[in-house]
Amino acid sequence: MALDNDFGLWLAGLKSSIQDYIEQLMPKSIANRYVDLQYAIVAKNGIDGLVTINNNGDIRIVGTDDVLQDRLNAICSTTFSRRVTGFQFVIFTSDMKSAIFAIDDDGGVHIPGIDGPLQDNLGESLASIKTVGGVPAAAWRGEVVWSERPVLTAQKLTSTGFIFSYAPGGEATAGNGVKYEPSIREMPIDANEVDGGGSGGQSLNTPKDGAGINIVNRDPAFRGRALAGANGKPEGGGMTPVSEQDKATLNDMSYQSYRQGNILPMYNALLHANPGNQVFIHAPFAAGGRSFDEISKGTIPYQNSLDLVRLGKNAADGVGKRYTFKFMTFEHGETDNDNGSSQNPGDYLAKMTPYFSGMQVDFKAITGQTENFAEVVGQVGSRINTKNQQVDDQGNPIGEPVIVQPYSVTATDQLTYVRQNAATAIMYGPKYPLNWLYNDATLSHLNAAGKVLQGEYAAQAIYWHLYDPVKKGTWTGLKARSLSVNNSTIDVVFDVPYPPLVIDTTTIADCPGQGFSLQDASAEVQSVVVIAPNTIRLNLNQSPAVTDHLLIGFTNTVPATQDFVYPLVCLRDSSTQTSRWITKNNQPFPLYNWACLDRLPLNGAF
Repeated sequence: MALDNDFGLWLAGLKSSIQDYIEQLMPKSIANRYVDLQYAIVAKNGIDGLVTINNNGDIRIVGTDDVLQDRLNAICSTTFSRRVTGFQFVIFTSDMKSAIFAIDDDGGVHIPGIDGPLQDNLGESLASIKTVGGVPAAAWRGEVVWSERPVLTAQKLTSTGFIFSYAPGGEATAGNGVKYEPSIREMPIDANEVDGGGSGGQSLNTPKDGAGINIVNRDPAFRGRALAGANGKPEGGGMTPVSEQDKATLNDMSYQSYRQGNILPMYNALLHANPGNQVFIHAPFAAGGRSFDEISKGTIPYQNSLDLVRLGKNAADGVGKRYTFKFMTFEHGETDNDNGSSQNPGDYLAKMTPYFSGMQVDFKAITGQTENFAEVVGQVGSRINTKNQQVDDQGNPIGEPVIVQPYSVTATDQLTYVRQNAATAIMYGPKYPLNWLYNDATLSHLNAAGKVLQGEYAAQAIYWHLYDPVKKGTWTGLKARSLSVNNSTIDVVFDVPYPPLVIDTTTIADCPGQGFSLQDASAEVQSVVVIAPNTIRLNLNQSPAVTDHLLIGFTNTVPATQDFVYPLVCLRDSSTQTSRWITKNNQPFPLYNWACLDRLPLNGAF
C-alpha cells in the first residue's frame, strides 16, 4: 500500500490508484436519487448517464434515444442463424420471416427490391476481364482462369459459374461459353443439358500404353463437349483416390501420344452420331486386375465413382444446366473367372446384382434424378473356360490350369444379368472378336486398334439405346431369344440388330460346330444352317437329353496367338456399319455384331 504526492492510494496488484478505478462510482446517498434504475454508469459530473438499466431491464446507452433491445430485435439467435446457409450476415424484420439486409458467403450484398447481389447490379462481379500479355482474358475473383482467345464479355452466372464471349479463332468457332470454376475448359453456351457417363470394372476399361500408339484423340470439333476431371483424363486412376486437383481440372478428354484407350473413341463416335445438344462429363473409375470384392461398395474405385459423379453434377449446377447421369460401361470378369470366386453358374451374377442396384441408388442420391442409368456391359471375350487357381495382378491365371467349367461362368452370367435386368442393362457385345484380331500379345488385353474398336462398339449400342430418335430403348445385341428342340434338331431364334444372320468362318476363324455344343455331350452338332433372318438350326447326330445345356462359343481349341485360346462363335449379323478409324485389308473395319457367349437350358427356360 502506498500514497502518492496527489494522495492517490495504490494497492498491490493495481496499475493505477484506487481513485481511478472508482471514479464512476458514487455514494449511496447520491445513487438513491436515480429512481427506477437498477444500474447506472454516469459521467464525472454525476449527472449525464452513460449506461443505465431500469427496473424493466431496458438498457440505454449514451448517444441513443431509445432502448437498446428495440434496436437489436432484428438480430437472431445462433440456433436460428445456423439454419440460414450460404450467408455470413442477415438482418431480419421483427417477425423473423423477411430479411432486410444480407451478405452471402461470396461477399455479395443483398437488399430488398434488388434481384441478386448488389455488386452485380452495380457492375461489380466475381467474373471480370483482365489482360494477359495485352490480350483480354476472363477472370474469377480477380484471378485469370481463361485466356485462350480474346475475351469480349464476362458475367457471373451462378456462385460457381460465369458466362463469357470471346473472339473466335481456329477451332473455337462458337465464340460463346459458360464455365464452371474451378475448371479448365468452357462449355458451349447453347448446350441444353449435361449428360453424365461412367466407366467401371477392371483393365479392359483402362488404356493401352506404347510408344507413339495413339490413333484417336481429342477432336477440336467437339471442344467443350466431352469433359473429364484430372485435366481431361478419359480413363480412371485405378486404386488412387480422386484428389482435389482432379476435381479442379475439368477439361476436354485427351490422350498422350503413347496412350490409346476406348473411352475417348466412344465419346467421339457418339458425338459424330449427333445425339443432341448436350455436354458429356465422364466419370472413370475402373481399376485394372481387381476382383468384384475390390471394386464394390466401400472400396477406393467405388468411392471414386461417387466423387466423380458429384463433380459432374456440381459442374452442371455451376453453369445452370440440368444434369442427368445417363450410362456407365462395365468391363469386368476376367479376374473372377479364374480366381475361384465364380466356379458355378450364378456365382458372378450374385455379385453383379447388388453392385448395380446399390450404384443406382447412390448415384441418384447425388444427382436427384429418378430415372435409372443404363448399365452397358462388355462381355468377357478372353476366357474359354472357368478356372480355380491363383491369378496375377492383371487377373490372369498362374501355373497349371485347374479347370472347373468348360465355359466362362463370368461371361455367361453377364448375359444372364442383362436378360434379368432388361429395364436397366444392355450388352453392347462380346469382346472375343477383338481378342482374336486385336490382342496385344497378352491373354486379356487389346492393342491400340482394339481399344478404338471397343469404344466404337460401345458407342453404337449407347446411341441406339439412349439417343436414336427412332430406335431408342430397343438395343439387344446379337443374343439368343428362344430355342426349341425337335428330335435331333435345335432351332435358336436370335435378337439381331441388322438381319439377316450370317455364318462367317473367315472374318475371324472357324471352329467345331461353328461354336455350338452341348455341355454334357448328350449329342453332337453336325451342322449349323440359317433357316430365317433371325433363326438358325442345329442338326445333331441324335436327340439330346432334356437336362443338357446348349453352349454357344466354347468349342474352339486353336490359339489365336501364342497359347491363348479364345471363345468363338461363327455367327454374326449383316451390319453395314464400319469403323471411322480402323481398317482391315485396306477397307474400313466392318462393325458386325457377333453372337454373345451363352449357356442355355434345352427346356427353353431362360
